[in-house]
Amino acid sequence: MRWVILVLAALAVGSTSALAAGDAVAGKKKAIKCSVCHGMDGIAKTPLSSNLAGQSAIYLTRAFKA
Repeated sequence: MRWVILVLAALAVGSTSALAAGDAVAGKKKAIKCSVCHGMDGIAKTPLSSNLAGQSAIYLTRAFKA
């Protein structure tokens, strides 16, 4: 059981350093397309669009892939 916890902890630490290496400017440029429906703050502007604010990274990643 300890081995599983250590592996999960190592994955969590490694994933945060990968996220820190992202390009914020490029991300903001891509987010402009999404903000038309989902808003710049992640709160949907139309009733047919979903809110992105407050969603977990896991949920959003799965939704984008789907």
